[in-house]
Amino acid sequence: MRKRLLLLRHGQALHNPRAEARRAAGCSFDEFLHTMKEDDALDADLTPLGRQQAAAACNSVDGGAASLGIELIVASSLSRAIETAALAFPEAAAAGRDRFISLDCLCERSGSSG
Repeated sequence: MRKRLLLLRHGQALHNPRAEARRAAGCSFDEFLHTMKEDDALDADLTPLGRQQAAAACNSVDGGAASLGIELIVASSLSRAIETAALAFPEAAAAGRDRFISLDCLCERSGSSG
């Protein structure tokens, strides 16, 4: 039986909008990174846009999330990653601990996370 691995980045978080707006306005990549670093927050929540992005993510897969036959969801222990996974794959997330786990070792290593 074939297995499929899907990787999904979290939706927009509260520490992203200012830098994204500056980048869209034409700032340099170095300025963008500097702004991201200024606004960095280890466990920033999703913005309303980030929640919309997460909920829409499963729709980008043919047949939606239900068609995937998801066996396991693994996310970092950051709230934005857990919430993104739960919104993107609600049926699998609702199945509980047997199919949805979070691991500290998957947390990002840049910025304020050390």
